[in-house]
Amino acid sequence: VGNTLLELVRKYGPINGEAQYIIGRHVDYDQQTPREAGQYYRKAAEVAPNNPLVLREYLLWLDLEAKDNEALQAWLRPRRYGRGSFRSILELEDAALACEASVTAGNLLGDERWADELWEFAIEEGMGTECVRVNWKFHYGVEFAAAHSKWDLFWNVFVQRRMRSELVSVAGNGVRFQAPRRQGTFGLKGLFSRPDGDVNETAP
Repeated sequence: VGNTLLELVRKYGPINGEAQYIIGRHVDYDQQTPREAGQYYRKAAEVAPNNPLVLREYLLWLDLEAKDNEALQAWLRPRRYGRGSFRSILELEDAALACEASVTAGNLLGDERWADELWEFAIEEGMGTECVRVNWKFHYGVEFAAAHSKWDLFWNVFVQRRMRSELVSVAGNGVRFQAPRRQGTFGLKGLFSRPDGDVNETAP
C-alpha cells in the first residue's frame, strides 16, 4: 500500500512542493540514495519557494552532497532580497535556515554583511538550536561548548530568553506547516481577559 501511494505521489505531485520534499527525504534517508534525492529537493524548492524547511534541505544538499558551488551560488544569491510573493531568506524568519545560509553567504558568496545579518537573526531566535552549536566555530573559530559556560547558558535561557523551544511532531516532519510565521509568544494574559478584551486590573 505504501509503495502504491508513493507512486501516486510521484505521478501527481510535481506541482506540490511539500510532496516533492517528502519523496526526496524518502529517497535520501530511507532508500539511502542521496544523490537521487536532489531532483526532488530542487523541484520542491521551485514549487514551494517560501517553505523554509524545503529551502534548508536543498541548501544542505547542494552544499554537502552535490558539492556544487556554482549551483549553490546561483540558487542562494537571489534569496538575499524578496520580490513580490517571493520572500528573502530573512523574511522567512526561520532561525535554522538563516543559520545554515549564513555560512554559505560569507564563505562562498563573500557577502559578509548578509552573513552577519543572517547569523545575528539565527542566534537571536535560535541560540539553542543544533545548527548554531555546529556553525559557531565557522563564525568565531571556537567550538560552542568552549565559548559558553553553564552560567552563559543559564543567562541566555532565563535572562536574555534567547534559547527558544520548538513544538515538533514525533510522527513526521513539519514541512506542511511552514507558512512564513513569527514564533509565538506564550503567556498568561489570556487567562485574565474579560469578554470585552480588557485585562482584569486585579490580575497579577
